[in-house]
Amino acid sequence: MYEALLKYASKNDTLQFKVRSTPYPKNRQIQDRKNGFDATKVAFVSSLAYAIALTTTIGSLVEERTTHLKHMQVISGVSLLGYWTAYFLIDLIKLQLISGFAALMF
Repeated sequence: MYEALLKYASKNDTLQFKVRSTPYPKNRQIQDRKNGFDATKVAFVSSLAYAIALTTTIGSLVEERTTHLKHMQVISGVSLLGYWTAYFLIDLIKLQLISGFAALMF
């Protein structure tokens, strides 16, 4: 297309337009970046891990609100300290599993 434009603009039908591209060889930094782990992968895995952690924590709070599990536990004789400690430990275990999977993905 460029050659046709140049031929038309210069009114020379024998004009030839050739382009050569000889890129430099890749240096070590570019090769390491290509073979390694870049920031977009880190951002994606981190955001996915945070989203899953928040979803599981908030989801269990909403489920507790709708099923009145705390009320049933208190009626059954479980202390509030015991209930919330168990709830915290379960959330902590979930968070550790999610963090472990995110670390494996890294």
